[in-house]
Amino acid sequence: MPRILHVTQPVDGGVGRVVADVAAAQTALGFDVAVASPAGWLADRLTGDGVPWLRWDAVRAPGGSVPRELADLRKVLAHQPADVVHLHSSKAGLVGRLLLRGAAPTMFSPHGWAWQAVTGPIASSTVVWERWATRWTDALVCVSAAELRAGADHGVRARRADGGRGAHVVPNGVDLRTFRPADAAESAESRRRLGLDIDAPVALCVGRLNDQKGQDVLVRAWPLVRREVPRARLVLLGDGPRRADLVASASRLGVADAVRFEPATGRIEGWYGVADVVVLSSRHGEAMPLTPLEAMACGRPVVATDVAGVRESLGPGCGAVVLAGDADALAAEVARRLGDSELCRTEGAAGRAWAARHFDVAKSAERLAAVAESLLARPARG
Repeated sequence: MPRILHVTQPVDGGVGRVVADVAAAQTALGFDVAVASPAGWLADRLTGDGVPWLRWDAVRAPGGSVPRELADLRKVLAHQPADVVHLHSSKAGLVGRLLLRGAAPTMFSPHGWAWQAVTGPIASSTVVWERWATRWTDALVCVSAAELRAGADHGVRARRADGGRGAHVVPNGVDLRTFRPADAAESAESRRRLGLDIDAPVALCVGRLNDQKGQDVLVRAWPLVRREVPRARLVLLGDGPRRADLVASASRLGVADAVRFEPATGRIEGWYGVADVVVLSSRHGEAMPLTPLEAMACGRPVVATDVAGVRESLGPGCGAVVLAGDADALAAEVARRLGDSELCRTEGAAGRAWAARHFDVAKSAERLAAVAESLLARPARG
């Protein structure tokens, strides 16, 4: 079994949860797994799961911190030798490939290309870097075909040592034992515990409160939803730079009493149990978001915007997809489900079956481990 070291700078949100789930699942399969990251939620989760964690104090932005991060990651590798290094997201991809330069088999998972979140010269420079770094990427692992196509459209293709391509699509997965449908009694108990009306229709949106996730569109849609479903409630689970703006917007639109803000602390699966519908309002940059996968695994219908990776993840009859930024369409589809419990049950059951068939994290972890094993036969190139 190869020794696999996962390296990531994001320690919460989707990337942190993916790394935590994959590391735990690969450990359960018998692989020698460790994770290097900053301190935070991920480190706490790994400790609880019995996965070795090594501190790597990286910051999100590139710049003057990179030399120190290179030195720190070199120390991590000296302490925790690895047969394969799996780099997650743009910062680990930058520092890890600059350090290794093909000296060890290297996997890179973008979890959304860096240029999709920036504009102007910075976006252009990230494209140039990703093209250059393919020489030090033995396996490019994308979470959706849409993400792989976006890279190829910008000239980013992994190259194997023998000249072939080393590109793979391995979808994100969820723990189907943790994320499971709640029965009526469990849902009612969760609502009581969380202070929600037992019979109020509830929509849940999970994600960092920022421009990319588009919660401002969802808040703008809420007066329209309440026109159709007067007792409808919206829970925004997460925190971020747009929180104050969203609170002010809800107040200005007269729906402050119907929009609840909650931090995404600890394990979040209980929140899916209180939701009648789960909403993803993102504007862009979603390679394959976890929220629809978790919602389907929990037997909840999904209303999501048509951003890259979402159509791939949402199964037939599991919900609806609308244009990004269209508050009217978002409101119509959310209200339709909040007002039709039978539709929610039907779509929720379809979602659970779809998630079990396509998005079991144990299968995703096994596929990633198989990619890692395949790299051991390739000669080092550094």
